[in-house]
Amino acid sequence: MGLWHNFGDDVPMERQRATLGRAFDLGVTHFDLANNYGPPYGSAERNFGMHFAQDFKPYRDDLIISSKVGYDMWPGPYGQGGGSRKYLISSCDQSLKRMGLDYVDIFSSHRFDPDTPLEETMGALDQIVRSGRALYAGVSSYSGAKTAEAVRILQDLGTPLLIHQPSYSMLNRWVEEDLLDVLGDTGVGCIAFSPLAQGMLTSKYLKGIPGDSRAAQDKSLSEGLLTETAIKHIAALNRIAKKRGQTLAQMAIRRQRALLPRPASDPLPRVRGRSGPPPGRRGACRPGLRSHLHPPHLPAKGPPVMSTMRAVQVVGYHQNPEMREVDVPEVSGPFDVIVRIGGAGVCRTDLHILEGQWADKTGVALPYTIGHENAGWVHAVGSAVTNVRAGDKVIVHPHITCGLCRACRTGDDVHCENSQFPGVDTNGGYAEYLRTSARSVVLIDDELEPADVAALADAGLTAYHAAAKAAKRLTPRDTCVVIGAGGLGHIGIQIMKALSPAKLVVVDRNPEALKLALDLGADHGVVAAGNQVEEVLEITRGSGAEVVLDFVGEGGSTSHGIAMTRAAGDYHVVGYGENVNVPTIDLISAEKNVIGNLVGSYNDLCDLMALAARGLVTLHTQKYALDDFQSAISDLDAGRVRGRAILIP
Repeated sequence: MGLWHNFGDDVPMERQRATLGRAFDLGVTHFDLANNYGPPYGSAERNFGMHFAQDFKPYRDDLIISSKVGYDMWPGPYGQGGGSRKYLISSCDQSLKRMGLDYVDIFSSHRFDPDTPLEETMGALDQIVRSGRALYAGVSSYSGAKTAEAVRILQDLGTPLLIHQPSYSMLNRWVEEDLLDVLGDTGVGCIAFSPLAQGMLTSKYLKGIPGDSRAAQDKSLSEGLLTETAIKHIAALNRIAKKRGQTLAQMAIRRQRALLPRPASDPLPRVRGRSGPPPGRRGACRPGLRSHLHPPHLPAKGPPVMSTMRAVQVVGYHQNPEMREVDVPEVSGPFDVIVRIGGAGVCRTDLHILEGQWADKTGVALPYTIGHENAGWVHAVGSAVTNVRAGDKVIVHPHITCGLCRACRTGDDVHCENSQFPGVDTNGGYAEYLRTSARSVVLIDDELEPADVAALADAGLTAYHAAAKAAKRLTPRDTCVVIGAGGLGHIGIQIMKALSPAKLVVVDRNPEALKLALDLGADHGVVAAGNQVEEVLEITRGSGAEVVLDFVGEGGSTSHGIAMTRAAGDYHVVGYGENVNVPTIDLISAEKNVIGNLVGSYNDLCDLMALAARGLVTLHTQKYALDDFQSAISDLDAGRVRGRAILIP
């Protein structure tokens, strides 16, 4: 695991600690650093040293820790990088001090220095190994010719060159010109830097540059690398991977495993054959890279790597929630699934919870963790779980259901008689981990990311449930009116376009929301400025709409919605906040149907994710770090969120 750009002082220490712990739990035992990793220079080694002392020191003999030297590090003639003996040895001593180590397993020359004789650079590596500062010597980014020369020099000194670490991926294949042949002929192993091209050989950039990506933040991966031509090449590779039954990342890694040479001797036997962490440190492990392409089903064993996690909790009603350190949930039943959260949607229901509107209904004891729109990666599973395994990407249905009551048996699991509602009546997903059930997790398509679909777990599912019911009665001659084009409404618009041929009219008081609605395929946009009923009646030639979907449910929308509904039409209310006041004689004489809609079923969520996988439903999101939860809540409350707010641990 490389610690470049993820372990400097610009990344919270708890996030670093959780990342290292997660990697170790998955079977990663090699941690690779360099003296200039940060920012600032040296901070990655210093921070790793603190995490090592806190969590990994008892397992030092099971770890491979490597570092490199070659770039500018400190002011003065000997700190400007290169390959001089003084710079290499001084840097090695500084690295060991920063990490609190007696030795590193591998110490490498980070780059060839044309201003220093190669004999001096290799002589310094030899001295570092002979002095016990490092067990083995390596190089990085050397050409084939210079690598062959380095091998010869070190052989003469009696210290073999163990490893070469070049930048190598399917998009960056310079090593195939001659370096791989040299390594194979000389028995030097190869560890590729960034075989996934810093995330480009995944689904991450197929649909553009995400706002939280390295490219967007100008961290090592510039937007200039992600040209239109490059993205087309990546998309073509992705199609090839799909035909092979693989993800793009799996294909990229498998290709490298087939091509990269291993050392002629095996000086690190403790790494070989391991598919999990060292004995005594086994969490709910998923396989490491060696078995990633065919991962076995692994039941949970023992506690998670980290015993505590960050969680946003309700500590009292009519007051702000608080970030607290709580226990990581553990598998306690055979059908339990622990999900590492990749994204948690911030819903208006969460605001109502904080206002105390749900207190009497749920009776939940405080404090507890909110958040009911969740997606992420399976972290651990109970012994009876067969539908998912550790490492799978999943979205979490908001209900945990029993599967045995009459409602569940008839497919109406939303009304399960023995359900739990994480985030509402038990601990939810404004946290790093969530406990749910095998009956509640749905696999996510390889092209989708948890943070991009998390809000589909409730907002999307609720919109789908209502839209799918409404679509069953609509014909190409009919009209459907959607009231509200916000968080739920913009999803409902897409679902209606996917499921129904009816004319679609969207009503919203925000012109920007209506612009989005038209972009999503709405046929008409009506500003809710007081005469919206008249405008809808004009569009429908005085009859009204066969179906009205009201995603607002307050502020007068219910009376407007019923007035927009034609005789014998259906008024679906989804949003809530006011009463539906209709004289019974009006309902009878016009035969209008008022239909309430809760969240959708497990099957509804499966159908919705099929639409998402085909690109027919996408979320407009604003992403916030979990630590910035209060900003997300305040922005939602003030109407500053376009689409859905997503918290990312």
